[in-house]
This record gives sequence, structure tokens and C-alpha cells, in this order.
Amino acid sequence: MEKEVVKFIRLKQERIKIEGWEQLSASAISTPYDTANLVEPFLKEADREMMLVIGLDTKNKPTVISIISIGTLNQSTVLVREIFKTLLLANSIRFIVVHNHPSGDTLSIV
Repeated sequence: MEKEVVKFIRLKQERIKIEGWEQLSASAISTPYDTANLVEPFLKEADREMMLVIGLDTKNKPTVISIISIGTLNQSTVLVREIFKTLLLANSIRFIVVHNHPSGDTLSIV
């Protein structure tokens, strides 16, 4: 009888380079405008719908910004487990979910 192989999986988040990233501050988020300004470098040139999650610490300072889903021109599918995986790995206590509209109609945070 053969032994079953147990695989070890390491969860890993990758950092990506976003133009203007150096200018993003880790100041506390207190208004929807703070959120919009924070995610603008991620979404301003997007040609497809995207869903981002921002993890926050107890003082509402960002701990992580993650692209959860990249969809098509008019839809984006999101798996809840991807949101919570990111938040748990970043030790976040709160979060904000952000979604764009590539048509340019609206980039609103509600």
C-alpha cells in the first residue's frame, strides 16, 4: 500500500508596482474621499471592472490593498473567501470594498 503524499501550501501575497504608489499615505481613512484618493492609482486606467479590498487596523489606517477580482467590461465575480483570506493574512480588523465602472460613468464609494 502506497503512502499518500501530504502537500504543504504556503499562502503568499504578492506586491505589485502601481504608478504613484510611493505617494500613497497610510493615514487613517475617515471619509469616502480618503478612500477614493487611496485607490485612484489602482483604478484610473482600468479597462475592466475590478473589485478591491482595503484592510484597516484599529485606527482605520490601511494594512493592505488587494485586487480581489478583475472582471470584464460590465461585470466582476468575487469570491468571499478571497476577501477574507487577504484580510486575515494582513491582520486587518476592518475593511472597505471598492468597485469601479470602466465606462467612466462613476467611480463612487458608497
